[in-house]
Amino acid sequence: TLWYQVFHEEGKSVTLECSYDSTNQYVDLYWYRQHPNKAPQYLLHKPARSSLSPGHISDRRFSSTTSDTSTQLTINGLTLADTALYYYDTGHTKKEQNEQEEAQKSTAKYIRKTKSRKAEEIVICV
Repeated sequence: TLWYQVFHEEGKSVTLECSYDSTNQYVDLYWYRQHPNKAPQYLLHKPARSSLSPGHISDRRFSSTTSDTSTQLTINGLTLADTALYYYDTGHTKKEQNEQEEAQKSTAKYIRKTKSRKAEEIVICV
C-alpha cells in the first residue's frame, strides 16, 4: 500500500496518477469518486492505450491521459465538493471479455478537507 499527501487550494488543478497492469490491449479505464455514505459516482472512461481518445467524460472539469502502464485523472477548478474517495477500475471490450478474464488491480485516492480550506490528497494503491 502506498500513501501520498499533497495539498491543493480551491480553484487550482490536481492530477491523480496510478499504475495498472494489463497485457490486454482492449482495456478501458474508468474513473469514479465516492463521497462519504454515498454511492460511487462515474466520472469518465477511455481506452487505456489511447492517449488521444477523449473517451466519455461526465464533467468538463475532469480529463484523463493514459499510457501503457498508468492513468491520470486531472480535476480543474477544485472545490470543497471535490472532497471524496477517487478510484479507477479497468474493464475489457465485450469481444475481449468473451475471450479472456484478467485479474484487475485497483487504486483509490482520497481527497479530504482541512481547516485551511485546502484539500489534502491521500493516495492508496492496492
